[in-house]
Amino acid sequence: GSYAETVPWDDFLTNFKNLYVCFIYQITETLSPYLHTPIFCVKKEILIKAGGFDSLAATAEDFRLGIQLGSQGKHFVIDRRVKGRHLKHYTLGSVAREDWRRISDLSTIKFSLEQGWFVFKAHRIHRVLAILLPGLVMLSLVLVITETVFWVLSALLLGMFPVVNMGFLVYCARQKGMVFAIKSCAFLFLEMLWAELALVVAFLPRPNFR
Repeated sequence: GSYAETVPWDDFLTNFKNLYVCFIYQITETLSPYLHTPIFCVKKEILIKAGGFDSLAATAEDFRLGIQLGSQGKHFVIDRRVKGRHLKHYTLGSVAREDWRRISDLSTIKFSLEQGWFVFKAHRIHRVLAILLPGLVMLSLVLVITETVFWVLSALLLGMFPVVNMGFLVYCARQKGMVFAIKSCAFLFLEMLWAELALVVAFLPRPNFR
């Protein structure tokens, strides 16, 4: 099943996070190797053979299971008639903490070469660009100190961001109106910039004090 597009909260952040997941469901094929687990069932023997959910992981246990099953050739069917209302309420602090923790947990998962390739394919090119562009915009703004031509580069990269995410922004406009879509574009930029920082920190070498 998938998330319902309505939640019992009126605030921007909760609706933004809910609609982002809904949009991912929208662009995922009905028969897909990429698993979404909020509402799903699997045969017990398949789950046990895959090692089940990692009960020690704070987050990303569903992602690890999906990679294991999907990279083995398993496919999943989304029944779009089944919708569940996600009752989670978000604040700015909870979004920042959850994003950081999830990225940190994902960075600890060890993938085989086959699984790594599967993960790369799972992250569609527009999602990869959505993560990379904010950091490139900020980098080019810093480089303006050395060459003013980087103003142009900054503007071009910034202009690419809504284009890359146009599908999601159009979806937001249809669901909540144009003002919500504009706010979504701005917040998504900041969230992806935060995600880039979390990725950099996660993969920095850890000091050894022993």
